[in-house]
Amino acid sequence: MLAVIVALLGTSATIITMFVLSRGTERLAVRLVRFGLSCLLCFFLYRGASGARFLVVAFSGIAAFMSIVAGELPQLALGGIYVFTGATLVFSPSVSAYFRFKSRTRGR
Repeated sequence: MLAVIVALLGTSATIITMFVLSRGTERLAVRLVRFGLSCLLCFFLYRGASGARFLVVAFSGIAAFMSIVAGELPQLALGGIYVFTGATLVFSPSVSAYFRFKSRTRGR
């Protein structure tokens, strides 16, 4: 689970860095707010909220599709990271076990 969170936040930080290097600080505030929301979503993902899991899978799918459509190498690499995170959250038995454990212990 921690690898998924690190991949998501690392990807967001990389996108912000690439944007600032190519266009300067134009729309930086919007990007920082988005990063803050990503951190909040990852916090709920770590806590085992199934809604956060669904949102991350949905957003990762959309981002992967948009990266593939862009077709340039940096975007394709980022798209690969999004595919990894979405697929891990959907198909990994250890992630499923983590969410089951968190849902059982949440009521205590």
